[in-house]
Order: sequence, then C-alpha cells, then structure tokens
Amino acid sequence: MDLDLDAVLAELAAGRPVFHSKRDFQHALAWQIQSRHPAAQVRLEPRPRRAVHLDMLVRLGGRWTAVELKYLLSRFNGAVDGEAFDLPNQSAQDISRHDVVKDVVRVETLIGEGYAERGFVIVLTNDATYWRPSARATTIDAAFRIHEGRALEGTLSLAWRVQYPREVSCADSRAASEEVNSWDVIGFGDIG
Repeated sequence: MDLDLDAVLAELAAGRPVFHSKRDFQHALAWQIQSRHPAAQVRLEPRPRRAVHLDMLVRLGGRWTAVELKYLLSRFNGAVDGEAFDLPNQSAQDISRHDVVKDVVRVETLIGEGYAERGFVIVLTNDATYWRPSARATTIDAAFRIHEGRALEGTLSLAWRVQYPREVSCADSRAASEEVNSWDVIGFGDIG
C-alpha cells in the first residue's frame, strides 16, 4: 500500500479548509493520514541528521515519504463553519518562495541520501500571488515563482537589486542559489 496523499488532502480540505497555524495544519494532516492509513507510522519533526529538520516523515508499506509543509498567509479575519480565524498577512512573498524552493532541495537531498523513497512539499495558502503567474517578468524572485503549472529545474537565484556598501555573505543577503532537480507545481487551493 502506498500513501495516497491526494486523497488525504482532499478529505482534509473537506473537513478543515482553514487552519490557525502551520502546526495546526501539520497536526491535522498527520491525523488524517493516520485515519486513512491506520498502518502508517507518522513522525512529526524528525531530524534526519544534525541541523536538518523535516516537518513530517511517513512510513507505509515499507516506504518512507518525506513531507515539508508551508502555510503562507494573506490577512483573513472571519469564521469558517462557525470557527473564528484571525490569520495575519505574512507578506515577504519573495522570501517565502525562496523558502519553498529550499524545502524542495531539502526533500530531494533526503531522497538522494536514501532517508526517504519519495517526498512532497505541500504549500497551503490563501494568497493568490503564490498560485498566479506574475504580470512582471523582472521581479526579484522571478526564478522562484511557484505558480500552478510552473516547472522548477536547474540552479535558481534571487535577483537582488540593492547595492550593498560592503561585502555580504549569502546568508546576509539571502542571495544564495538553490539547485533544484525537476519538480512540477501541480496545484494550489484557496483557503479563505
């Protein structure tokens, strides 16, 4: 038996279209996986090695699946099915897109090292700027656009336009490149 993540996410969306936080989403997803696949071994926040964290690791049918989660928000204050939600506007979409690609690289690396046989990066958002293509081709994060239908491959770099008065490291400027094998962005849903 294989982890049917599409079915798990569809069932979860039907019962919980909005979450209070990434941790709320992570817990609900783990619960839904366990409900659909009682034989699954679900681990939250495992550390494959020093300084490497993974949101979720699932073992089912002898296969390990690595899962990274992102919960990227635009302001939403309202009620869904009688439950109140007050979600912040996170903004900084350029940095968040970069962080999504870093998760893709992390999952690819873990698969390559044999820690898992397959992996997923799940991005849940109510911010349309993530799933719609930009009207401008010269955005700072053009290489990191993750809109629906976009294929990511090769080496991606942020195109910072700021002139620094001193030399800065990649960690300071977040201008680091990320090496990505080949991933297709297959779908996004609206949470709010």
